[in-house]
Amino acid sequence: ERGRPRYLLGLICAVSPAVLITAASVSNSGVEVSSAICFLACLIRLSRPDVPGWVWVAGGISGAALALARDLGPAWIVFDLVLVGIFAGGERLRTLRAAGGGRLRLAGGLVAAGVAVSGLWQAFNGVRPDLSLLRFPEVSFDLANGFIRQTVGVFGPLNVFMPNFAYRLWALIVLLLIGVALFAARPRQRLALVLAVAGFVVLSVALEAVQNIGGFGVQVRHVMPVFLTIPLLAGEIAARSPKPRWFHSPLVLPAFAAAAAAVHLTAWHTLGRRFAVGEQGPPAFFRSYEWAPPGGWIPWAALTCAGCALLFFAFLGNPRKELSYQAQ
Repeated sequence: ERGRPRYLLGLICAVSPAVLITAASVSNSGVEVSSAICFLACLIRLSRPDVPGWVWVAGGISGAALALARDLGPAWIVFDLVLVGIFAGGERLRTLRAAGGGRLRLAGGLVAAGVAVSGLWQAFNGVRPDLSLLRFPEVSFDLANGFIRQTVGVFGPLNVFMPNFAYRLWALIVLLLIGVALFAARPRQRLALVLAVAGFVVLSVALEAVQNIGGFGVQVRHVMPVFLTIPLLAGEIAARSPKPRWFHSPLVLPAFAAAAAAVHLTAWHTLGRRFAVGEQGPPAFFRSYEWAPPGGWIPWAALTCAGCALLFFAFLGNPRKELSYQAQ
């Protein structure tokens, strides 16, 4: 929102290169990830006062899209509603119910319609896992590490990796944000965040346990709507609280934005290099390459650099001038 850039910290940490490339894809995963971000963001905005009317409409449309995107869409909706319900608290929920009126009925009707259509589709066309083949996945450090890397960005058929510093840098800003949120949160907010982390772990393992179709395991994109709840809730908690004081330094927002921009730029270069000259080709592939997008690589490199620069400069400013919802 205008005047509240700190409230975008969660979004900065949520939209990793993996999320960005999935959301940009013309597929049901793209619709699922995009609608999941929008639906959860609308729910979080409803937990604040002075809700604009368009938030209800956007929440209803994105909720319906999320329900229809993939088989588990309705489950993600329930998960989000439970988390934000705990996060907001009973008093805020009663206020919304009393003040929502026609907007609440419209949003709820859209989401309910999406869930109903999804349920009908599943009843007649859905794939039912063979629970007789139920197996508990063998979880090792290497597998867990690979899964975590997928949340940042592993491209192609999951065999194109960025340099290690990119994963470590992204992990640093996400873990820092979660740590600050856990420190600053009120009890119900802390509970919601812990449940989001636990839900991501448990649901990932559970889906792997019943995944028998074609012999393929679960990828992060299959549980991305659950993963997104972690940085978005953590960002909201950290932005609302005045604690710790160092976190509200004017340098924090630009530092987060610079780290995110650096990883996005690295992701673009990694993918560009792979398609232009191969993973073992020269890093400077802009003039000598085997394949290039329309117009060559230089215009697209300039556009990417401009986008990363805008991400950084958009968060330069004085956070003390921001509005606060701490009283809530």
